[in-house]
Amino acid sequence: LRERYRRTILLQRAVQSEVRPVEITEEELRRQYEEEKDRYLVPAKIELEQVFISDDGDGASSAQAEQIARGMVGRVRDGADLKAEATLAGAELQDLGEIPVDDCRADLTQALEGIGDGGVTDPLPVPGGFQVIRLVRRIPEGYQPFEEVLPELRRKKSAESYESQTRGLVEKLRKEYLVEVHEEYLDQVFAQLGAT
Repeated sequence: LRERYRRTILLQRAVQSEVRPVEITEEELRRQYEEEKDRYLVPAKIELEQVFISDDGDGASSAQAEQIARGMVGRVRDGADLKAEATLAGAELQDLGEIPVDDCRADLTQALEGIGDGGVTDPLPVPGGFQVIRLVRRIPEGYQPFEEVLPELRRKKSAESYESQTRGLVEKLRKEYLVEVHEEYLDQVFAQLGAT
């Protein structure tokens, strides 16, 4: 164990004397960002809220739940506050968050067609009652900002540089000295060196 530890330390010192940190400029990182921009594509999303009006599962209560939901939609479209209307109906306004457009149910996508930000859908029949959806806003497709992905780009570029230099060191040693290289162990050694 002691001999293995000694070899590891000697190997680390040898590599550290040959492998130097490389300064990575913002210009290089911007160029890399532009080349890989498709990796940072954010799909179009919609931000939604809902009010769920439940029924008891029988026809009479289902009709009553639908009537309550339709009345709520009408009043909201006339300017009433959805949260207040939900409270009056014995329900609560729930934030559904941002949902990728491609992940929405077909009936929901269809119900939201033609509705602007802040608008509400007609009541949608769902198991256990009716759902009224408010479209908070549509978020168009776009890209993560460069500043947001900068740390990831810097880490990736540093790792590439480190690996390139260490492989170069192995090649240099191979040419200058009688060295037997076991390729199957190189990745393990590089991982050990990178972890310390």
